[in-house]
Amino acid sequence: MQALDYDIISVICDSIEERHSLLCLALTSKTFLEPALDNLWREITTFYPLLCVLPEAGEFNGDKTLIEPITERSWKRLFYYTCRVRSLKGDLCPVVPTVYRTFSVLEKPLFPYIKSISLGNELFCLRTIQESFLSNTLQSVSLISSLDADILNYRYDLADSDDFGPAVSFIAEKVPHLRELVMIKGKCKELPLLLKKLQNLQSLRLYLYSRDFMGSSLLQTVHSLPNLDELGISTIDYRLSPGVALAHLEIPTMRTTPGFLHLTKLDIATSALGLSELLDNMPENQLSLLVFRVSIPPSWIPTADQHCESFGDIPTVFSKFVVKQRVSLETLRVGDRFYSPANVLDLEEFYREDWRSAMRIILDGLSGLTSFRYDLPLRLTDDLVEVMAKSWPNIVELELNVHNSDPVSVESLSHFARHCSFLDRLCVPLKVDDISLDSLERVENFCRPLVLGIAQVEESRTRKIKDTFERVLPWVELEIIPDMKPGSAYFELLVG
Repeated sequence: MQALDYDIISVICDSIEERHSLLCLALTSKTFLEPALDNLWREITTFYPLLCVLPEAGEFNGDKTLIEPITERSWKRLFYYTCRVRSLKGDLCPVVPTVYRTFSVLEKPLFPYIKSISLGNELFCLRTIQESFLSNTLQSVSLISSLDADILNYRYDLADSDDFGPAVSFIAEKVPHLRELVMIKGKCKELPLLLKKLQNLQSLRLYLYSRDFMGSSLLQTVHSLPNLDELGISTIDYRLSPGVALAHLEIPTMRTTPGFLHLTKLDIATSALGLSELLDNMPENQLSLLVFRVSIPPSWIPTADQHCESFGDIPTVFSKFVVKQRVSLETLRVGDRFYSPANVLDLEEFYREDWRSAMRIILDGLSGLTSFRYDLPLRLTDDLVEVMAKSWPNIVELELNVHNSDPVSVESLSHFARHCSFLDRLCVPLKVDDISLDSLERVENFCRPLVLGIAQVEESRTRKIKDTFERVLPWVELEIIPDMKPGSAYFELLVG
């Protein structure tokens, strides 16, 4: 029998999700031993398994610890496993902190081939952790606030928020070749200066407290990073109530020197004017992904002045990025879910023409879209759904999380069946009151597995709807959604 190729064996191991099954495979077959161990140790979230392979380890007050000095033979045994670790994330508990000091005396990193670390900021700042983990193979670091975010949301004193400065400073000094940096829920006053030392960054994602630390100096620095491919910036404002996380980022006027030369993915929470400023400072037809988040505080009803100040001229800005990025843009996300449904009606009425104009601009100018998600108020109609299907023949994912809109008819699905041959996922509100055999037969050629969520209605009506679908579209699976408004449905097309 011909031996299996190593790559094929690795694919088989990757396809086994149950860790116990993978371990059994490693222990029962020499052929699968090494690939299976590579898979099992690729990512760890605690030091516990490391100590389990050491005979010198024991327990103290319920935590794993070292009760004897580690012998040279045990070190070799440990490195047999740690050289397979590529990703480290979590709080690394439950182990006694003195264990970290033991590992820090090593002359070489404990994880010599590690590529990604995701830790709490306080834990990462421990010198013993830094000396044990940081390797010249490290490519990605994610720092997460060690403080309670729910408590922080109620405080206005920024001195209480987690300071990422010491951790980023150490990274800039020891890992200047870092490619990805993620910072979640904290602050870092020195960030603009420290980023200048990380000139190899390809991905920078910041989700930090207080827009006070996201000023012009930061954006000027980010603007000049030569290899940056992905940028995501959102800020958290203490003045907003808990649950409303995103605050608009104020974009200063940039310098005219070229920047963002390699940026292809942009995820930004800002006003239309801020987005316009960013687009003015990057090359045309370069973005493949744009996420434009719009956050609205609860019970906020805008005046005309606030409309211009906070959002700017939405259709004009949409026209700008359609013109500048129409060739390259494949994925577009507009809006966000960080606003209160209570004021959606007011917003829809106030911005009605803006939303409609913006949607028409997107439909007319971005025929190459493969993924589109819309999370803002919009009046859906069957005619608009038909235009969408015709405008985006290459669309793969389409999600319309529209609010305060009447659901569209089931017959509207026929437009996607006719024009969108690559569609794998579709979410759109549908009417269920008028579902009939005739309406379903019109979309019968839409022969793909799908899940259709419908509102909680009387049991007899639910059974009738299910029978109707099963008779005409047997590949449809119905799901009852209790909190959905009766008379509408949520249609989701899944990959077959």
